[in-house]
Amino acid sequence: MCALRRLVPSWDNAPFPEPNRRLYGMLKKLLDLLDPQPEAAGFAKEDVPLAVAVLLVEVARADYERDNAESDVLRRLVEQAFGLDDDDVTELLRRAEAEVDVTVALDRHVDLINRHCSAEEKYDLVKGLWEVAMADGELHHYEEHLVRRLADLLYVPHRQFIRSKHEAGR
Repeated sequence: MCALRRLVPSWDNAPFPEPNRRLYGMLKKLLDLLDPQPEAAGFAKEDVPLAVAVLLVEVARADYERDNAESDVLRRLVEQAFGLDDDDVTELLRRAEAEVDVTVALDRHVDLINRHCSAEEKYDLVKGLWEVAMADGELHHYEEHLVRRLADLLYVPHRQFIRSKHEAGR
């Protein structure tokens, strides 16, 4: 049992019975081996703006039509969220577009946002996703599906998900 406590020291004082703590420790160690932390995979807190921009670009592309209104909303949201100047916004969106071109799954970006953003920041992101989706005047079912899926992955409660949709539609 001493080796287990060295592997998972934060669970030494856990209120779980000994067998559950042992099982949790083994599972945590296995998951850490199979699924490295985003920081270990080349992502850090400084990459949150890129992760947010990737999600926004992905929603803009979801209906397979790119509209100037969507691009304008994208730029405005990134500029407001991170306080960037025009050149930095252009560079961040260029990097996000390139990332979306090669990314198969959004899990790493969502995980990074979940680790480093508050519930309020994630709510604002979902609201921004809705704004991008509705920017062209119509909500395509692919856009709606993607925003719904991302909100679930970001652990935004359904009530807030619906509220963000209504606020974005105003």
